[in-house]
Order: sequence, then structure tokens, then C-alpha cells
Amino acid sequence: MKLLQITEAYGAGVRNAVNQLAFGMARRGHDVTLAVAPRAETSPGWESLIPREISVRAIPLTRELSLRRDWEGFRYLRKLLREVCPDVIHAHSSKAGFLVRAVAKAEGLSHRVVYSPHAFAHLGTQSRLRSAVYYGLERTASALFGGTVAACSKDEAIEAKRLATNCVVINNAVNVQAIDVLKQSTLRLSDKRLRVFSVGRICAAKRPDLFTQVAAELARRGIDCSFTWIGSGDPFPPSVHARSIGWLDWADVVRRLATECDVYLQTSAFEGLSLAVLEAQALGLPAVVTDVPGNRSAVVHKITGFVSPSNVNSLADSLQHLAVRPKLREEMGLAARARIEDNFTEKRLLDDFEDLYKKISAL
Repeated sequence: MKLLQITEAYGAGVRNAVNQLAFGMARRGHDVTLAVAPRAETSPGWESLIPREISVRAIPLTRELSLRRDWEGFRYLRKLLREVCPDVIHAHSSKAGFLVRAVAKAEGLSHRVVYSPHAFAHLGTQSRLRSAVYYGLERTASALFGGTVAACSKDEAIEAKRLATNCVVINNAVNVQAIDVLKQSTLRLSDKRLRVFSVGRICAAKRPDLFTQVAAELARRGIDCSFTWIGSGDPFPPSVHARSIGWLDWADVVRRLATECDVYLQTSAFEGLSLAVLEAQALGLPAVVTDVPGNRSAVVHKITGFVSPSNVNSLADSLQHLAVRPKLREEMGLAARARIEDNFTEKRLLDDFEDLYKKISAL
């Protein structure tokens, strides 16, 4: 099959998810074109990491809404579709999801489109007006342009079904084998403190302010902890109890979590299904996450971690509970790893998307 993968959000978790799918499909012998717009956090030289058998295009799309730039993007995507003639067009993230579906409708190719939101933009922390605009665009695209929405979690599917009639659930997934190789090549560092990590772009949606507030609350309670955020973006909130160390390569992130992390903390306002949470659990780490869409699909409360109300005291209570119970951390970590192996493996994701692509290409 000829597969066209498109995103305007080629950075952080979306980049990892798109690469995982594009690289996996190329390994399976499919003809893959990757059309992307890198973001500020995308590492220099990213093109060199793309397998040679994948055709790469840089597309003129920006994250923010812009009539001029978006019209340029529409025209570019229309030209691209005519040039590539794909059997399946897979759009990732909100901006690409709208424009690609609009272009496909104009070209009579709506039946060939798959759209993966990776967390709907209207669920973010922006103003009510901005959220309403994004919601309206999602409703318009689903009603007028069609296509199949591929939700990355059960939580995301609930929202997708409010907007579209044609929806499937294919959970995000992690490469367990690659994680195991990296874990086995490291030596775990011992520390009497509870070491808490988070990974992601520093932005309002991830709520780094809540992360630092939880760190301060545990310090106030006299719990010996360290808090580390891997990522960059907006300025990290000033804190004497938490630090940000910037972006690391994926392998370095895994090694850091494997050697230094005791509990993974996710303070986000919403998610599709965080790859970082899944990767931490694949390493056998318990996770404490906010009780929001996406996170509820990632963690089983009191089994693989804690799904806590999105406030400082509740999150601090969950971490304190784990801080004084190392045996519970171990038990939850083992349960988390088992759940990853049962539900969130890369092979399962590739199998499911390959089946979906085959059905769509046969229409």
C-alpha cells in the first residue's frame, strides 16, 4: 500500500507516535511518505533519523491558526495528494486533521482518510472562545469532510464519538523490546529519596505549575523527594524543589527513567494517551496521574498506580503513600509492566492499523 502520513505537530509525543507508525509500516514493506512540519522542540538533524526507504516532505503548516498560512497549507496538501496518489491518507493532530480532510473531500478521497487527534485541541487549557473555535472546527470537519477517526485510547474515543460517526480505537503503544534492551544496559542507582519524573513539552496543557506545587507540598510535609522534568518549551516555573533538564533523546529518556526514577508523575490537563506514561510503566514503574481523559486509560487506579484528582493535596497524598511503601511501588510496577505487555505493544498497534488501512484501501 501507498501510505501518506501527515502532521503539523512533529514534536514531542506526536512525533514519536507518527515515527512509530511510519517506520513500522515501512518495515512491513509498505510505500510510506512522511509529510511533517517540525516544531521548536524537534531535534536538529531529525531528517537523518528517517529510514531511507521513507520519502520525507516538509510541509508549510504552523501550529497556530492563520488564514494565509493555512490556505498555503491547503494548496500544498492538495498538490501533494495528487503527486503521491496514496491508498490511505493518515492525518495526525488537529490542524492536519482539518486541512487534510478538507483537501481529501475536494479531491473525492474522503473514504481514504484516517484522522488521529492525539488529544483533541478543544480540550486544552486555552480560553473558552478558543476552545469553542477548535470544537467547531472538529464538528465541521466530521460533518462535512468525513473520514475515519482513529482514537488512541478509550477516553479519546468517547470524545470522538461526540463528533464523528465513524470511529475506531487503536491504543497507543510502546516498543517493549527496545525498552528492555536499554534497561538491561543500565545500572539502577540507589537513593533513599523518592525520585519523581515527568516527561513532556513544558506548556499549559501539561501543567508544570502543578508539578512544582506538588514537589513543594511534599517538601513541606517532610518527605524526602526529588522532582525532575524532562522536556522544554515554555519557561519552567521557578522552584527550589523541582527542576527541568531539557529534552533528551528517546534512548536517553528511557535510560534516565530506568536508572533514576521511582514513580512517574503526570500532571496534564488532558491527554490522548501519553506514550511517556506507557513507557514508564513498561519499565516497571508505578504512575501517579491526574484524573483526566487519556490518563484514565493509561493507569488502573490502585493497581498500576493512582489516578488522582487534579489538585496538589490529592497528588501529594498519592506520592506520599508510595514514598513510604517501597513494596507497593514494586507490586504496582510489575502490574503496570504486565498490562503493557497485554494491551499496549507496538506489534498490536501495527497489526491493527495495517488491518484498518487494508479495509480503507479496498473501498
